[in-house]
Amino acid sequence: MACMRETAEKAMNTIPLIFNERRIKRTVLGGTVAPNADFSSSTAVILLNRGGNHYCAQNIENLLLCAFSEIVVVENSSKSYSLEEYSRRWPQVKFIVPLEDVTAGDMINVGMAEISSEYALVLWDDVKIKPPILNEPLVRSVVESERLCTAPILQSAQLQYLPVRMNPEIRKNTFFAVPSPALGGKKTVYPFDFIGIYNRRKFMQLGGYDYTIASPYWQNVDFALRGWLWGETIELNSSFRLMYDAETPFEDTTADYSQLRFFLKNCAPVFRSDYAYIPKLRYFDFCRRCPLGPLRAYSLFADARSWTRKNRFRFKTDIVAFTQNWDFKE
Repeated sequence: MACMRETAEKAMNTIPLIFNERRIKRTVLGGTVAPNADFSSSTAVILLNRGGNHYCAQNIENLLLCAFSEIVVVENSSKSYSLEEYSRRWPQVKFIVPLEDVTAGDMINVGMAEISSEYALVLWDDVKIKPPILNEPLVRSVVESERLCTAPILQSAQLQYLPVRMNPEIRKNTFFAVPSPALGGKKTVYPFDFIGIYNRRKFMQLGGYDYTIASPYWQNVDFALRGWLWGETIELNSSFRLMYDAETPFEDTTADYSQLRFFLKNCAPVFRSDYAYIPKLRYFDFCRRCPLGPLRAYSLFADARSWTRKNRFRFKTDIVAFTQNWDFKE
C-alpha cells in the first residue's frame, strides 16, 4: 500500500494529450553523418539500452550493415558509461543520454522525436542483431498495410518460440491480455517487449507512450489498446523473426497504480454511435478498485473523464465490443 501511494504521488500528472508533452532533458552525441542507407529506405532503427547490458560494438556494426535511414541509440539513464568514443567512431549513429529517470515508453518517445523517417524499428540491445533484419518484402508489406505496428515472432536464447500473440479477455469486469502461440493468428493486442516496426506518424498522432504510467507492462498495453480503440491495428508478421541474445525479459503484470490509470483510459469509456464517454456512475466501481482513498480516486477519475471527453471522437469502439469482436478481426 505504501509503495502504491508513493508511486501515485510521483505520477499524479494529468494524462498527456499530445505527443512528447513531457520534454525530457537529454544529451545528444553523434549523428553528424548520414548512414550509408539505400536511397529508398524509409525506416530508422531505435536501439534501447536495457540497463546494465552495454551493447557491444558488434551490435552497431551490424546495424550499419542493415541500410537503415537513421540509427538512434537511447540510453536508459544519465548514469551511462561514456559514449564520446562511440560517437567519434560511428558518427552515423546518434546517441541519446537522458538526464533524468525515464521509462521504456519515454525512451521510445525520445527516439521517435529525434528521427524523421516514416517508420521506426524499435529494438532492445539484448536482441541478436543479424543482417539483414528487414528484407524488402517485409518492408513493402509494412508500408502497404499502413498499420500502427508490425510485431515480430520472437525466440528465446535457447531457440524456443515465445507466446507473443496477445488476445483480449474480460473476466469479472477486468481486462486481461492472454498470451498464445504466434502461429494461431496475425493480430495481437500489443507488441511483446515494445519490439516492432512502428508507423511514426500514427505513433505521434496517438500521443506516444503515456509517461504517467510507470509500469512497462501497463504502459505498453495502454498505448497499444489506445491504438486499437481508436481504429488502428497491430499485427505479427511470420517473416519478421528475432531472437534474444540473453535472458527473456519478464513481464510484471502487477495491478498497481499504473493499472488503475490504464483501467480509466481504456476500460472505463463507453462507445455510443460516434463518440466515447465515461459514465459518472463508473466512479463507484473505480473507487472500489482504488486503494488510494475516495478523494484521490475522484481526482484520477475526473482527469480520465476530461481526457476521454477531449478525445471522444477518436474512439471507434470500446473495450467490451473490441474483445467480443476479436475473433472476427483476423
